[in-house]
Amino acid sequence: MNIVVCLKAVPTNVKSPVPAEDGSAIVTEGDRFINTSDEYALELALLLRRNAGGSVTAVTVGSTRSQDVLYVAIAKGADQALRVDCDEFDPNVTSFLLARAIRDLNADLVLSGVESSDGMASQVGISTGAQLGAATVYAVTRVECDSEGKTLTVTRELGGGRYQTLEIRTP
Repeated sequence: MNIVVCLKAVPTNVKSPVPAEDGSAIVTEGDRFINTSDEYALELALLLRRNAGGSVTAVTVGSTRSQDVLYVAIAKGADQALRVDCDEFDPNVTSFLLARAIRDLNADLVLSGVESSDGMASQVGISTGAQLGAATVYAVTRVECDSEGKTLTVTRELGGGRYQTLEIRTP
């Protein structure tokens, strides 16, 4: 199973935040790490690969400052890494760029976190799936894979303490 996992570099230990000259963003100095919910997606991708075989490709959209998240993904066990060079915060543009990059990777499964800790928009994963024309399952809390990697049993949170279990086939 060829798995692509979307990662976002988010600022941590922020020092001296200031508005960008054009007012389009906030410029920060400090460390950048993998967004926490994306890191969960990476760990799941690595676990699925261990159980079903295949490969894991980590993808991020960002400037060279975001490249460290790809080094971490490779250190954790990802097979390949790809950075789309663009310093973009808009979730619609980010999902557009991710979808264009992922199309060429022949993915059987694309994983992303629920939301980023900086924007908290919860749009990139869903929008990327829509742009790819792929089935999308949101707010996943559990995934099990059959031995051949052809079927996933997915549990997702519906809110209010309710969950839904779905069985989906990989491409």
